[in-house]
Amino acid sequence: MGIAFLSLSNKNATAATGILFGSIFSISRVDVIEVVVLALLVLLASLLMFRQLRHYAFDYDTAVFSLKNIQLIEVAFLGLMATTVAVSAQIVGSLLIFILMILPASAAMRWGRTVWQIIGLAVLFSVAGVWSALVLSYVLNLPVSFFIAIIEAAIYFASLYKRN
Repeated sequence: MGIAFLSLSNKNATAATGILFGSIFSISRVDVIEVVVLALLVLLASLLMFRQLRHYAFDYDTAVFSLKNIQLIEVAFLGLMATTVAVSAQIVGSLLIFILMILPASAAMRWGRTVWQIIGLAVLFSVAGVWSALVLSYVLNLPVSFFIAIIEAAIYFASLYKRN
């Protein structure tokens, strides 16, 4: 819908297009340092709170009763997600961030049996989809974001088929 509204607009939509699709060329050296620092902080916080976040994410009903400070864990989880999106959106774009955060994890949940298998498969699906999309984009001279979306969706739909 955003693309449709941008095409209807008479104004220059470069900034909005950059937000939706990102631009690797629009970041500076300072931006790269900020991204790396924030990504390391998110990773560190996730590792420190891993048990609580795992319990919260995979069994919310019992987490409400068994975890202390459930509201703090909820806020921390949302903060980690928001920071991840904010850090990545400038480079990758907000549309691809949600594709890369949701589809591989959803597909991995249908294949993996343990939390570590799910995490590993989600990373594998993301990396495989992006690298495959880069190759297809290079060979066919089409936008990489299109191929990322199609490949990740195909992985997800294949996992739905596998489940049934």
